[in-house]
Amino acid sequence: MKKQNAKIVIIPHYSGSQKPSEVFKRVITDQIEKKLNKNENKPNNAAN
Repeated sequence: MKKQNAKIVIIPHYSGSQKPSEVFKRVITDQIEKKLNKNENKPNNAAN
């Protein structure tokens, strides 16, 4: 068993200079946008 890939980087594309709170806000915003996009793709978009 190779232990080469034991370390998992969750957010590799964010620079270390950013504050953690800003990074989490960005991640949460991205997740919300993905959920909204999924909801918009549903055929029953009566909310709009």
